[in-house]
Amino acid sequence: MRKTLKGSYTVEASWVMSICMFIVFASLSASMAMYKEAYRFLEETTVKEIEAVPLFRRLALGKDILNIE
Repeated sequence: MRKTLKGSYTVEASWVMSICMFIVFASLSASMAMYKEAYRFLEETTVKEIEAVPLFRRLALGKDILNIE
């Protein structure tokens, strides 16, 4: 008797691996895009140098003018 070889497992495994690799690379690409977007957002919204003393004096003067305690 002659054995017949079936290649269905190999074909199925190649499809599964190609789909898995596509999902992995797509998720890596999406995560890098999200990282770049978050980095740009942080660059735009970082704390700038604040001159605390002049700001405090202006606020105190404003409270004195408006008689707010």
